[in-house]
Amino acid sequence: MLQSPARLPVACHGATALVVSAIVLIASCFHGVQAQDQSVDGPAKQIESLRQQGKFAEATLIAAQEVGRLEASLGPDHPDVGRALVRLSALYSEQAQVDKADGAARRALVILESAHGPDHPDAARAISALAPALTAGGDFAAVEALDSRALAIFEKTYGSDH
Repeated sequence: MLQSPARLPVACHGATALVVSAIVLIASCFHGVQAQDQSVDGPAKQIESLRQQGKFAEATLIAAQEVGRLEASLGPDHPDVGRALVRLSALYSEQAQVDKADGAARRALVILESAHGPDHPDAARAISALAPALTAGGDFAAVEALDSRALAIFEKTYGSDH
């Protein structure tokens, strides 16, 4: 179970708290996405397994290939493409590839908000995926605003104890 950053058992202040929030939100990008992504269940599980083993380069390659496969089969604006882009963005973030992470997350957000609206959990995962790039750039106010927006969506959807 993921905890909101406000409920973490760590005393953090300022930029450190925002980094902790970003890490929790990156984890939320993976949490729940695979279960919704039935057309890509096999690749999603493989990507997650590789990520957990620390094989980020291999996981990223498969994730990028999966985005391409989904675009070709479903079209570039399909929600499965958006969810795959969220996973790819999180992998880029874990490897400190900030520009790539930001681009994938921004594209995912456009796709997922268009498909589901701005208050859908998939949109919240894309919003969360933007935080690491903004944190790296020092835009802590934007990170806090995105963190709050994503958390509000998650709490509205799943409840505050999820």
